[in-house]
Amino acid sequence: MKTAFVTGATRSIGRSLAVAFSETGWRVYAVGRNRQVLADLRADYGIEPLAFDMTDRVELRSLTDGLDIDLLVHAALRWPDAAGFGDLTEADIDMGLEVNFSAALHLTHDLMPQLIADGRSAVLFLAQDAGRDAGVLQVTLGGALEACAGALEREFGPAGLTARCLHIGAELSEAQARDIAEQIDARFHEDGASMPQPSSHRKDNIQ
Repeated sequence: MKTAFVTGATRSIGRSLAVAFSETGWRVYAVGRNRQVLADLRADYGIEPLAFDMTDRVELRSLTDGLDIDLLVHAALRWPDAAGFGDLTEADIDMGLEVNFSAALHLTHDLMPQLIADGRSAVLFLAQDAGRDAGVLQVTLGGALEACAGALEREFGPAGLTARCLHIGAELSEAQARDIAEQIDARFHEDGASMPQPSSHRKDNIQ
């Protein structure tokens, strides 16, 4: 059984992906801060909960040490309430960078030894930057995550790692989450199968 580690699993997009992978036959570690949602995921789907704040580096390392992981899904998407770039405070920008990029980069770095240990693994970033409503912060971080995925694959591709960034809008339906899970599952079980492509779930295509 393959194992997925899904961040942001107590919010809509991360939760949909955690459930989709579980229903596709994966063992799933669900990361989030809402303990009630995590408890419901365990009761309803057998998903293993990990309750912690992604920005707490020490706790993150203690909880992930020794985990056997095949797929890392970054869906801990959290944005400031202010819509316009000019309305953002310094704290808003720092929070956006920390949750949506820095924490993802640190977690990927910490889990990389486990990911490449078995010769076939994947990292999937979710970027909420598609559509006309995406702000400067979302678009900037979407570009950074896209570049990060490409760089990870160049460095670790010879060890069997595939990395992608999917650009989505404000929501991801259960059907879309299931489609992503099925494509990735096929990549692990069928020679020649591909990961979801960067443009395949853009908001323009899934209205």
